Amino acid sequence: MRYLCTFLLSLVLLCGKSQSIQQKLDNGETPKQLMASGVTQDSLYGKHYQGGLIFHFFEDSTGMLFGTKDLAYDYDTSKTKIIWSCRVITTGATDTKIGSGKENTRKIKAKNCPLYDPDAKKWMIPAAEICLLYSGGGNHDWFLPSKDELHEAYMKLSYTGYHDFDDKEYWTSSERDDTFAWVEHFPGPRVYEMFGQSFYKKFYKESVRPVRYFTN
Repeated sequence: MRYLCTFLLSLVLLCGKSQSIQQKLDNGETPKQLMASGVTQDSLYGKHYQGGLIFHFFEDSTGMLFGTKDLAYDYDTSKTKIIWSCRVITTGATDTKIGSGKENTRKIKAKNCPLYDPDAKKWMIPAAEICLLYSGGGNHDWFLPSKDELHEAYMKLSYTGYHDFDDKEYWTSSERDDTFAWVEHFPGPRVYEMFGQSFYKKFYKESVRPVRYFTN
């Protein structure tokens, strides 16, 4: 009888133990449900959810996720250079605001530019296309972030200390003109850089991180 009581007491204590926010997300609770229970948005930034890191919320409690790794082109060894896309051609993907990255990515893909590097004698892969090929978390709706989306990801994840990144430049889906597209410089772990955005020539090789929306 004594052993039974000890077991039951241990079970009660175990069940009553509070779970972390990450554990609750892992167990199927949604960000919207957690916020309804009193969890703040700030507490959700940087948490893993549906294959990415939470970095933005819209007014209806849906939001955006940042990919957990830099993308590499592993499908065809002849395509080793990830560039922005079309050279000396405009795609119309000029929007910069949050919420525009998915449409920018669609416009870039629709151009279907020939991307051959005559110097290296290799075909290259556009940053937008490699995001569309990504299936992190079992999801197939990733895209290349717009200028403001990528900046928001940096500010919410790196500058605030929720996640550390290496010192790299990342492509955005926002086109500046027929020659240049916008990039964001992630200067490294927890370093604030006010002027972290610039524009590079479209055929430069830069790093890529995809984003996606979540609706739960």
